[in-house]
Amino acid sequence: MAIDKIDSSALDTKIDVSGSVTADSLNLNAGFGSDAAVYGVRAWVNFDGTGTVAIRDSANVSSITDVDTGKYTVNFTTAMPDTNYSVAADTLTESDASQFRAGANTRLVGSCNILIGAGVGGSPPYYVDKSYVSAIFVR
Repeated sequence: MAIDKIDSSALDTKIDVSGSVTADSLNLNAGFGSDAAVYGVRAWVNFDGTGTVAIRDSANVSSITDVDTGKYTVNFTTAMPDTNYSVAADTLTESDASQFRAGANTRLVGSCNILIGAGVGGSPPYYVDKSYVSAIFVR
């Protein structure tokens, strides 16, 4: 049975769905007076990038490849529809004064490279392995 629109006044507190749901768009009103489109996280990962790289937890990530010091490739279980996805990556900064940055440089439909680096003043960045790295991929 197809449903054109669900009226929120007819809902209790939740909708239970089993299987897949196909929709052209999904809007959400979070109670702040805005009804806006919601975009899904297609993949996410939390991993230890030191020693033998180990995924702590993830969704739609099949593996992490340790490319070089501070350079990793996140491999997707299901490919992205194109390379126009957004990436947000971060790492914990330990008690030292270094400011580490995490970012992405190569986006492919099946994988994405994540870099962890730091620079001092105007010096070129240097890359480091970090024990806590996380990234999300949104499209």
